[in-house]
Parts: sequence; C-alpha cells; structure tokens
Amino acid sequence: WFHSGGTTFRLDGREITFPLLGRHNIQNLLAALAACRGLGIELDEVLPAINALSGGHRRMERHDVGGVMLFDDTYNANPDSAKASVRVLAGLHGYQRRVLVLGDMLELGEFAAELHHAVGVEAAASGIDQLFLVGDLCRATAAGALEGGIPADHIHHAGSVEEAARLVRDTLRDGDVVLVKGSRAVGLERLVSELLE
Repeated sequence: WFHSGGTTFRLDGREITFPLLGRHNIQNLLAALAACRGLGIELDEVLPAINALSGGHRRMERHDVGGVMLFDDTYNANPDSAKASVRVLAGLHGYQRRVLVLGDMLELGEFAAELHHAVGVEAAASGIDQLFLVGDLCRATAAGALEGGIPADHIHHAGSVEEAARLVRDTLRDGDVVLVKGSRAVGLERLVSELLE
C-alpha cells in the first residue's frame, strides 16, 4: 500500500517499507532483489539498504506545503509513467482530495491524442477529485476524463503553466494531496516552485 512515507508490501512473510511510491517501483525492487538472490546474497544483507533508496530529483519528490502534500513528478512523462503516477495518487489514502496536474506528453507522434485520452480515462477510473491540465494535447485528456465520469467542473484546462499555477493555488485546501506530472518541455517544475513559495 502507498502512504506518505513510501510503499509497504509483503515479501516472504516480511513487511517491507521503502521510500519510493508505486507498483512500478516495487517491480524494480523485486527484480533487483531477485538478482541479489541469484548472486547468492541473502535478503537480510540488502534489506536494510532499501531505506536509503531515492527516486531522484523531480521523481515523486514529496513536499509538505502548509497542509497540502505535494508530489513533484515533473522530471518527464510518457503514457506509461503518467498512468503509473495516476495509480500512485489513487493509492494514497488519508487525504481530503486527490488533485492531479498533468501537462502535455510530447513526441508521441500520430497517436498523441489517443494516448492522452487514455490517461484521462485512467484518471477518472482512479477516483481523481480535481484534474488540472496544461497544453493543447491535454484537451484529449480532458475528453477522456469527462467520458470516464469526472464532472466537468472538476476538470480545469490552462493555456500556460502560470495560469495553471494560479488555478491550482486557488483550488487547493488543507488535507489535499496533489501530484504534478508532464513532459519536461512543458515546464511544470515552475508550477511546483510557485506552490512551494
């Protein structure tokens, strides 16, 4: 399960908590642990080091911002990583609302609209409460979210990062959790910086 301190799961009867979020990170860790076993290294030798793992700069970085938990995942985005981020946000419990800020995913070619639409459908199926979108390609994300059941007044489209930052800031309430994700060229790290000020 996901929580503000990372992810907890069971392995060989042990409860393991590590500081990264997401099923995809569990899969990566399990692959690394399997490699260790294959090399004859016992789990007890490597498990203590799990707490030192980090996702890197702007990869699910956690920030507590005056009653709001903010996850900065702005390093980059593609359809699979965007869906993984949506699932992480959906799996976080104990918050009033789940707020997702998505920017365009670039360099997807002729399937860009279809792939953005699918992320919107995933957001709706995952119970996202408020959806903020930045960029022209995200219009397809909005359509998918709307079709999936997110009410129209919970979907906000912005033409720029600055406009999105204002919209998000005006909407956030104490107890919310917000995750920010988009392709590097969209510049959503500026939105994160504004929210952190």
